[in-house]
Amino acid sequence: MTMSSCDECLRLGIPRAIHQLQYTEGTGRPDDDEAGWMYGWHNRARDVFRCAEVSKCGLCVAVARGWQDYRAAAIIDSSKDGMIDAQVPPDDLDADVQNIPAYNNGEVQTVVLRLERADDGRQRWSYALRVACIPESTVGWDVHHELFAELKIAKNSRLRNSGEDSYGHLDMDWTVSESPTSAESVKVARSWLETCVSNHSSCHQEDGNSKMPSRFLDLGDPNYPDFVVLRETSDYHGIPPTDLRYVALSHCWGTARIITTVRANIEDHKRAIKFGSLPQTFKDAIQIVQKFQLRYIWIDSLCIIQDDTDDWEKEAAQMADVYRNAYFVLGATRGESDTIGFLSPRQRAPGSTVFSDFTFSPLPPLLHRWTTGVDMMKNEPLSDRAWCLQERYLARRMLMYGSTQAAWECAELRASEDGESIYEEGDQLSRILQTANTGISVFGDVLPTAWNTDLLPRRRETVVRYADWYRMVEQYTTRNITKDPDRLPALLGVANALGAITGDEYIAGIWLGGLLEGLAWCAVDKDGLQEPQATTSPSWSWVSVKGPVQFPVYSWYEYSQGWQFEQVKFVPLAGYVEHSLVGGTLHLTAPIVAVTGHHQRPVKQPVNTENWVPEPQFSPSTDTVFGFRHGSREVWVEGGFDIKQKQNHQCPLFVMFLVRLPFHLGEEQLYRCLGLVLEMTGTAYERVGFVDSCILEAENIDGRRRFLNLPVDINIFGYQEAAELDSPDTEENFVVDRQQVILK
Repeated sequence: MTMSSCDECLRLGIPRAIHQLQYTEGTGRPDDDEAGWMYGWHNRARDVFRCAEVSKCGLCVAVARGWQDYRAAAIIDSSKDGMIDAQVPPDDLDADVQNIPAYNNGEVQTVVLRLERADDGRQRWSYALRVACIPESTVGWDVHHELFAELKIAKNSRLRNSGEDSYGHLDMDWTVSESPTSAESVKVARSWLETCVSNHSSCHQEDGNSKMPSRFLDLGDPNYPDFVVLRETSDYHGIPPTDLRYVALSHCWGTARIITTVRANIEDHKRAIKFGSLPQTFKDAIQIVQKFQLRYIWIDSLCIIQDDTDDWEKEAAQMADVYRNAYFVLGATRGESDTIGFLSPRQRAPGSTVFSDFTFSPLPPLLHRWTTGVDMMKNEPLSDRAWCLQERYLARRMLMYGSTQAAWECAELRASEDGESIYEEGDQLSRILQTANTGISVFGDVLPTAWNTDLLPRRRETVVRYADWYRMVEQYTTRNITKDPDRLPALLGVANALGAITGDEYIAGIWLGGLLEGLAWCAVDKDGLQEPQATTSPSWSWVSVKGPVQFPVYSWYEYSQGWQFEQVKFVPLAGYVEHSLVGGTLHLTAPIVAVTGHHQRPVKQPVNTENWVPEPQFSPSTDTVFGFRHGSREVWVEGGFDIKQKQNHQCPLFVMFLVRLPFHLGEEQLYRCLGLVLEMTGTAYERVGFVDSCILEAENIDGRRRFLNLPVDINIFGYQEAAELDSPDTEENFVVDRQQVILK
């Protein structure tokens, strides 16, 4: 929106700074030259706060809001890293920055940044205004560290539309056009595709294997300008169209009844489908395809016979090929349903403000931007649908239309219409393949590689086997799905593509080559999970529950990167024997103990905190203590029940240990165990919960808790752990033999 401007903002020489940056090697960053520095603006943060509150200056309001957002993000990140004691937080932790004296009196530094971008067919640079607040002092934990507000700078598109661009000498971004079908917007999207087709060798690796789907929609029959025609490849009698380029649509169906292909109308659809009878999303998709001068599109509801189970199963099995072979996948990302469409006028970026002939749009804190790994479309309706996840992972190229702009993803580039772009190393599926069969496991083993990984460059040094598959599952379980039994089929395309290359076996959402990692799932918080409406999945699979899950084995790697990664090596405690797909049983050998009782985990620390492990070593999902006997000693572990409504179990409970991890807390070495809480039913066990904990001694009379400190050595019968107690004469070994365990 257009807001008033204070005198200091009116004196800002934004055009001069950008012009100077275009003809210098400097970036304007503090460790570089003076090219982009701005002088004469507010010197103290209190002046910015006062101007934002009293004068309602749009730029000052944006900067003050940016500082607040930056601090909020820093607090979240520091809490995850254990730098803030949740029991005794700093007094001003939740205060507004303008009410904190250290910030109110802070020094202000202002600079225009020149940001280099990946080659996406547009200019080389983007520009942003960065305003730093340097606090007057710090207190305790560095809670008063520097704050940064960064705002992307773009020329207002009205200058171009009116022909009055007085800044033609500035080679920089324009604001995103309100219409996604404007000449400017289409030009940007086509430049992405043309750059990919012309310059990206990684995006052409599978071109020789491309083929048309068994059915597709023909938009270019000159005899039927107001119709689309459903074609079948069998109609061509083995001679396919000369142009095999087709677009596959990824979309939200919605709840309204839409036109579909069924047995009763398939012959009619093969003759012609009236364009006017199509829902708005299909019309919008056809419009985009035609603007790219292409002829064919694949839409699932029209190209699969919806009331024919055999046809649906056959086409579902080929889903990976349909999306993988598409010239590009078109994402109707902002469309909540097919009746709404996705090409309506776009909204301006939230928080953006018009200042003179420029628009300033707030950028999230650096680690929360899509250019550093955050999904640029995470808040759009399509990103909430489970079925649509695999369509994005299977795409070699994807063009997405969101609420504020369009975006692009391929094997070498990710870009947004507002001007940001970064280089990528492999498409979504390639990155899963990269970790699916990498030679590095979470156990520190170098495993044999069954396929050539040379074609897939390593994206990061800390990749371990199946890390990206289970990260995908974590994202997948946050999405909604209409029919619970579809939860496995909705990932079948990705699983088939993965298994065809790795040769690994896929069992109920978990890969045999990453079995222990995949069994160690749990809820993301203490609220637990829900029971699906109907499921035939075994209890040990994440598919047996509904709700967001996480895989703690991998979160340890993410948490420890940069400070003790080389020390993060899990020790397997369970071993695979066999499994049966028919009965959904999994046969393991593992240490297992009978639970003697369980109760709610204490919320507060005991008075004596000498032996209390601080956050984040405790899992945020644990809320229950499970006790068991070890000789004459009572020991316990922390965990939780998967489904809170079913935690009053009548059958005997057991804890089975899967893996353990030695790690350092200061100078002390500790050991953490991940495992399952099982309920015995007949001769087999069903999973009802999880364990993520050090092995602890029961509370003493004085309320203290002690650790049973576990050595690294392991024998073939189980794991052996020695207690670290107050006096040597009370030391004893902790040994649990492995037993045969059948899970169902």
